[in-house]
Amino acid sequence: MTKDYAALAAKYGNFAAPVMKILVDGNDVIQNQKLAVENLIVSLSLRQAGSASFHIVNAFELGSRTFAGKVKQLFKPGGRIKVEMGYGSTSSLLFCGYIAELCLDFGETPRLSVTALDITRLLMDTIHQNRVYEVSSYSAAFREVMREFAGYYETLEVENTDNVLPRVVQRDTAYRFIQEELCAKANMEFLVRGGTVSFRSPRTKKEAVAALSWGEGLMSFQERRSQCNQTIRVFGRAQNKKDQLTVEIAVKTPASSGEIAVVKEYQNYSLVGEDAVRRYAEGLAGRHRAAGSGGSGVCIGLPELMPGSGIRLGNLDSDTPKEYYIRSVKHSMGSDGYTTQFEVEGYK
Repeated sequence: MTKDYAALAAKYGNFAAPVMKILVDGNDVIQNQKLAVENLIVSLSLRQAGSASFHIVNAFELGSRTFAGKVKQLFKPGGRIKVEMGYGSTSSLLFCGYIAELCLDFGETPRLSVTALDITRLLMDTIHQNRVYEVSSYSAAFREVMREFAGYYETLEVENTDNVLPRVVQRDTAYRFIQEELCAKANMEFLVRGGTVSFRSPRTKKEAVAALSWGEGLMSFQERRSQCNQTIRVFGRAQNKKDQLTVEIAVKTPASSGEIAVVKEYQNYSLVGEDAVRRYAEGLAGRHRAAGSGGSGVCIGLPELMPGSGIRLGNLDSDTPKEYYIRSVKHSMGSDGYTTQFEVEGYK
């Protein structure tokens, strides 16, 4: 159910008491260790590794001129970490990952700086040169890949694909294998949001998680309209595996004039049969179509805003609210309170 600004304000006590939780191996370190945390930022994206960063400003012991050993031990690189944000007694899990770096910063005010990354980074760093998956579908291959990283997420959501495959071979990083072999060929999308990893069909326009208007929760927004008219042409192989097979899809957006149109050709001869080639072409066309509109904005801090969700924005050069797909978000909590920056695109 889409919540408008009034409903969100009621849920979060009029946004009066921002709250953060940082859990290291299940230990709420702010509450239990009485740590003072500043400048907490959680960045999440459809196509990049998610991250969380913050400063601890009360861990320095002036007498010994050292940082407290128990605090350094808490934030040892490699440790599991989660971050929640919200208001009052209501908080949501935004980040689940591992501590990538601990920096001892000796400045005017000595502080510990922590940077954490999510499972996407592990997928980007893991390389297999010739790993064969004896599976029957792209979704089954995805499950096999994620089995290796089971300790770095809480929930795995996999939409089954009906592709019949004798086997799939990974010859690069796990991330590129997921994006370029599994998602591209099955026309699926890969998402990491909080503790949930998803492999699902690209979303068409659907119910938004929040409805904001300029002046009511939405602080600023820059709308982008781009030239997008183009023909996507993909070359694969016919069912006999000998002849070339071509699929074309026209991409048009209302904001573009009809004066310019470009052709984009792609060759992928590992695709066999019209269904496989068309599915691949439709995935490319969807990404280009989505890029034809979008923008970026800043709003009151909302844990609901995550990559892969929808948002409805009003009072923007039209009486009709506009629907967008969230591509990336940055949740920030500091001296200015809790705000969320976001980038959006059109639906595919």
